[in-house]
Amino acid sequence: MAVYGAVLHETDQHIGRLVTYLKETDQYDNTLIVLASDNGPSASTQDNYARIAPGVPEWYEQNYPPSGSVDSYGAKGSFPSACLPNAQVSSGPYFQAKNTLFEGGTRVPAAIKPPKINAANKPELVGTFAHITDLYPTFADYAGADVASLENLAGDSIKPLLDGKTEEIGDDEFGMEHFGQRAYRAGDWKLVFVPAAMGGSDDYALYNLTKDPGEVHNVIADHPAIADELARKWTQHAEENGIVIVDFADVNDLAPDDAEAWYSIDWASNTEPAESSSND
Repeated sequence: MAVYGAVLHETDQHIGRLVTYLKETDQYDNTLIVLASDNGPSASTQDNYARIAPGVPEWYEQNYPPSGSVDSYGAKGSFPSACLPNAQVSSGPYFQAKNTLFEGGTRVPAAIKPPKINAANKPELVGTFAHITDLYPTFADYAGADVASLENLAGDSIKPLLDGKTEEIGDDEFGMEHFGQRAYRAGDWKLVFVPAAMGGSDDYALYNLTKDPGEVHNVIADHPAIADELARKWTQHAEENGIVIVDFADVNDLAPDDAEAWYSIDWASNTEPAESSSND
């Protein structure tokens, strides 16, 4: 986590340099700045990436040999991983991490600075759903393109919201698929299928994200009609977007091997616990 903190510190420093330069060149009010993550915190270890293709494990062994020492983390040639426990800490109140469709794997922080902030706009809390696919139409909108005329566009422009003209982005409905996992959001509700090996139930589960953003209470038994409707919408989403629909059983069968690579613990094995201190 210290290495992770150092990376964030460096990121902050260099973003600050960019912002300073934009202000010095009078381009700050003419620049749209977006800082976002593409997924939740990664728990993936070297074992996961080594499975990509033949020869990759040997390449990793040569270029990133496991050192067994936490002192090497962050040094040249090191390949440290936060692993699942620390990735879950980084997710905060949301469950799980990257490579699942739970909120911990998909809900991420984002900061957006419009080209020119309208001083008349008041700070407010907006509960609308935004997705990474909203960025392209947002960039196009700011560049003067006729976004409304574009077809087969997955996202919606955020510009009207940033301009203070609306509190919504699109219709707050969105379907997702990831390695056979499924999720569909609509308003307060989220239907999700994640294998048990990755923290799910091997079947669909239903959560009310307004009441339960941590996805702790599966209420599918209490709201079967809502679950059926969202499942129907997910299937429609898959068919319209060319998604290969994989049976739950097949995804569940493969999940244990995937989970072992994605979430294995590779912390240094030869470290000793620090000696405890006392004020006596």
